[in-house]
Amino acid sequence: VWEWEGGDTPPLRLPSSDGVGVVPTGSLSVDADCESHGVNITVKFNSTVPYTGAIYAIDRYSECGVYGREARGLSLFVPRPKHNTVCNAVEIEGQLAVLIVVSSDSIVPHSVTTSEDTFFHIKCQYAKEAGEGKRRPKGSVKGSSLRSSAPNQVKMREESTTKTRVWLELMRDGKEVHSAAIGERLTARLKSALPADRIRVSECVATKSGDEYTEDEKSPLSVPLISHGCPLLPHIMSEMRLRNGHWEAELSVFRLEGSKHVDIVCLVQLCTHALCPPTQSCQLDRGRREIAEENGGDSLRV
Repeated sequence: VWEWEGGDTPPLRLPSSDGVGVVPTGSLSVDADCESHGVNITVKFNSTVPYTGAIYAIDRYSECGVYGREARGLSLFVPRPKHNTVCNAVEIEGQLAVLIVVSSDSIVPHSVTTSEDTFFHIKCQYAKEAGEGKRRPKGSVKGSSLRSSAPNQVKMREESTTKTRVWLELMRDGKEVHSAAIGERLTARLKSALPADRIRVSECVATKSGDEYTEDEKSPLSVPLISHGCPLLPHIMSEMRLRNGHWEAELSVFRLEGSKHVDIVCLVQLCTHALCPPTQSCQLDRGRREIAEENGGDSLRV
C-alpha cells in the first residue's frame, strides 16, 4: 500500500484494485457517543473487503485523524473546544458540532479533500441542567455531501487591481466568482489581450495561501494540477480546451489541509511572433507537449 510521506511526490489517485480509500455504497455505519469532555466517533466498515484509509476532522488531518490498514472499524475522539480545539469542533449554546471525513476518493495523501470523500456531521447536545458529569449516550450523525449542503465556503482571493496580460478567472454560469463550496464545478478561464491561438498553458499548480495558513510538514504545500499541458488530477482540474475564443478547464473546488484559501498559478507560453504549434491530445501516459523556442515564445505565470 502506497503512503505519502511528504516531499515533492504529488497527490495521485490509486486504482481501485489497490483497495485504498474504497468504500462501497451502503457499507458505512457511524456511531457517536457523547461524553462530558467530547464525543467518541466509531466508523464501521461492513463490506467484504477491509478498509484502508483514514478518517479525520475536516481541515485537521494531521492533528485529528486516524489511519487504518485493512480495518473493520476506526475510532476517533473529538474533544469539546473548551478543552482542546485540535479537531476544529465548534460548540454554540451547548451543542457540539464537527464535520468528519471518511477518505473514499482513492487519492493519496488523504489530506487532499475532494467531493468524492464521504462526510458526516456529528452533533452532541449538552443540556445545562445535566451538568458536566452526566453522559449523553448518543449523538446526532448525519451523512451529507459538501456539494449539496455546502457548509464550508472556500474563499477565492480577489484579482489584483493591476492586470497582467494574462489572468485566470473562475466562472459559474458565465459569471466570475470569488467563493464556492467544496465539490462545486466551476470553469477556470484564461483571459488575455492576446488571441487564444497565441497562448498555450504549460503548468498549473494549486498552492496553500491566506492569513490562516499554518505550515504542516505532513500535508503538501502545493499540488500540481497540469504538467506539460496535461492534467495530473483530471477529476479536480481537466485539460485546458479552447472554447468560445478562450482556454478553459473544468475545476472541482477542493481544499488543502491548513488553509481555506487556495491559489492556482499557471505557467503559460505566449507565442508573440508566430502562431503556437498545434496542441497534442493528452494520452494516459500523459505525453508531453513542447513549444519550440524558435516560435518566439515567452513564459508567463498567471
